[in-house]
Amino acid sequence: MAYSQGDFATALREWLPLAKRGSTLAQYNLGRMYFSGEGVDQDYKEARNWFNLAAAQQYPPAQNSLGILYNKGLGVRRDHAEAVNWFRHGAEQGYTPAQVSLGLQYADGVGVTKNYKEAVKWFNIAAELGEAAAPTYRDALTVLMTSEDVAEAQSMARLWLLKNRP
Repeated sequence: MAYSQGDFATALREWLPLAKRGSTLAQYNLGRMYFSGEGVDQDYKEARNWFNLAAAQQYPPAQNSLGILYNKGLGVRRDHAEAVNWFRHGAEQGYTPAQVSLGLQYADGVGVTKNYKEAVKWFNIAAELGEAAAPTYRDALTVLMTSEDVAEAQSMARLWLLKNRP
C-alpha cells in the first residue's frame, strides 16, 4: 500500500527484508523501484539484480523486464537475442506484455529472424488474452502478409491457446 501511495521509503523498508528472504513479488517490486528511480537512485544494474532473482522463480513480469533491459542495453550489454529469450519465457507463461514484446521482435527481426507469421501469432495470442495494444500491432502487420500467411498465423495462435491457455 505504501508504494501505491508514493511512500517509497516505507515500501523499500518493507520489501527489502522480504526480497532477501526470497519473496518473488518483493524482488520484482524492488527491481521496478530501481528501474524507475522511485525512492532510490535509478540504477539499472540493481534493477537487473532484483529482476534476475524474481525471473529465476519463473515470474513473468520480471522476465519481461529483463527482456526490456537487454533489448535497450540498460544496466547490461545490449543483447537482442537475450532479450528474446526473456520475452519468450514470459510469453510462454501467458504474460501478454511479453507476448507483445516477443511479437515486436519477430516483426522487426531484432534478436531473431524476421517472421511476420510468428509475430502475428503472438499478437493474436495476446489479443485473445486481453492485451489492448495487441490488435493494433497485429492489424498493422497483417496488411503486409498474404491471406494464407495470416490464416496460418491465426491457426498457430489457436493451437497455442488450446495447449497453453493460462
